[in-house]
Amino acid sequence: MKIMSAVSYIIVASVIVLILKVAWNSRRRRPPEEGFRFVYVNQDGSVRELSESERIYLETDFEGGDGGRPYVKSGYKSYDGWGSISGFIQRSKVPSSVIIGGVVPTARPD
Repeated sequence: MKIMSAVSYIIVASVIVLILKVAWNSRRRRPPEEGFRFVYVNQDGSVRELSESERIYLETDFEGGDGGRPYVKSGYKSYDGWGSISGFIQRSKVPSSVIIGGVVPTARPD
């Protein structure tokens, strides 16, 4: 019987750690709740519901390389390329300790 080399053990351990990390990051952070699938994280870390125009924007089909497609955060604390914490995120990835506020009203021209 052949014994695995140290390199093989390192590779197997690395794969296991990677699988565990993906599973940990993919877990649900809050119980299922009513509302649209996505919410918005503000620059100060607060979270709010989306306006109707933001919902339409997220439901629009974009090509893979389209620079106009929305940025969807992979996690609550993830930053974009400019170092900003704000962005769209799946509701289930917002920590349960964070309250999701209502839609921020926008000024309408008279």
